[in-house]
Amino acid sequence: MKRKALVAELKAFYIMETEASLRQFRQLLGDTATESVFQRLVENDRRGWEDDSPIRGVTVFEAAHFCSELKKLDAADPRSSSGLEDRRFRLPSHREWQYACRAITDADRAMEKPHFNVWPKLATIEQSVLADCTDNWKKLGKTEPFTGSQEQVFTILKGIEHADTAIKILDAFLQKGLGTTRSYRNPELCPQPVGGGRPNAWNIFDMHGNVFEWTIAVKDGSEFEEITAKLESNDHASVLADNSPLFFLAGGGYNHSLARKPADWVKLTTWGGERLASDNTPAPYSPQEIEEDNVAQDFSPGFRVVLERVLASHWLLVIRKTALLNDNDQVAFNEIRQQLDQHRKQIAELAPPTKLDETAALVDYYEGLALQKEGQITDGVEIIQKQAEALAQVDPYFSYLKELMDDDLE
Repeated sequence: MKRKALVAELKAFYIMETEASLRQFRQLLGDTATESVFQRLVENDRRGWEDDSPIRGVTVFEAAHFCSELKKLDAADPRSSSGLEDRRFRLPSHREWQYACRAITDADRAMEKPHFNVWPKLATIEQSVLADCTDNWKKLGKTEPFTGSQEQVFTILKGIEHADTAIKILDAFLQKGLGTTRSYRNPELCPQPVGGGRPNAWNIFDMHGNVFEWTIAVKDGSEFEEITAKLESNDHASVLADNSPLFFLAGGGYNHSLARKPADWVKLTTWGGERLASDNTPAPYSPQEIEEDNVAQDFSPGFRVVLERVLASHWLLVIRKTALLNDNDQVAFNEIRQQLDQHRKQIAELAPPTKLDETAALVDYYEGLALQKEGQITDGVEIIQKQAEALAQVDPYFSYLKELMDDDLE
C-alpha cells in the first residue's frame, strides 16, 4: 500500500472515539429497532447487551440508518449549521478507518505502526514470553538485538514451529499493548464496553478486536459518493442490485481468536478484518454476499460514525446575499470584498476537489457583479467576462453571458 497516497487522498473528517453503543442506538432508533437487532444474536444471548456495550449484529443498512437519523437530530439544532457549512453523518470509508486507527498524519512515519496502533514496551512483557521471543529470534539466525518492535515480533511468529508458543507471545503483546483484559488466545463470549482498553494517539478506542466495524470499501471518489448517497436515502434496492465488492468489516471481533489458526492475527490489524484474500489483502463483500453469508449474524458487526464538514446546498445564496443583497446599502465595497475573501477560504475547505475551480469562479463572478453595483462598471465587466469564460464549461448560460460582456467592453 502506498502510504503517501493514502494520506494525500483523504479529506478532513471527524470520527467517533468509540464504537456506537447500545444506549446510543436505542435512544436514536428506538426499542423496536434495537430488539430487531437483538433477535439476530445466537440463542438470544443477552451477555454483553448492556447500555455501554457496542451495538452488534447490525446490517450495513441499519448502521447507515443510524447515521441518517443522527443527521436529522443534528439538523434540528439551530446551532449545528449556518452559512456555508453543512454537516454530514455517514459510515467511514475503509481508508478513513485505517487512517484513524493508525493515528499518524506523516506518511513517512506510517510504517512505525504497521499492524497495531499501540504497542507495549518490553519492560511490561512477562519474562517467560521474552525468553521465548529471544530464543526464537536467535533460531531465525538474527544477530541484531531483539527490541520487541511489531515487525520483529511478527517475524518471529512466522518462523515459530509450535502454534502454542506463537499464540502465547501474541496474546501477551496484544493484551499489554492494547490495555485490555480480554484473551486473544480464545474467543470471548461478549464484547468489552465501549471505550475500554488503551486509546491510540488520537484518543480513539477499540479498533483491534472488540467488534468488527462496517466500512465502505470502494476507493473511487465518485463511486463512494454514489454508494453513500444511496445509503443516506435508504435506497436498499439499488444497493442490493449492485454486485460489486462494496463493504468491508474492519478491526477484528470479540468472538475471533488465535486458537484455531494463529495466522489469523492479521484480521485484528489496522489493515485486516473480515474477510481477507489468500495474500492477506482485503476482500470486501458484495451486498448479495452479505445477505447470502448471513454476515450480520455470524460476525456480529458494529460501526462508528464519521462526521464530515461539507459545503451547504444553499452556499451560492449566501454568496449572492453577501455581494448583492446586503441590507445596508452603505456597506463599502472593501467590506464586501473582505467577506467574500472569508467565504473563499471556507469554500476551499468544504467543496469537493472536483468543484474547487467552479466554486472559486462563481465567487469571483459575484464579486464582479458587486463591483458593477458599486459603479465600477469596467472593472466589474472584466471580472465577469473572465469568470463567464471559465464557467461556460459547466453552464451554457455563462457562454451567452460572455458574449454580452464582450459587447459591453466594445
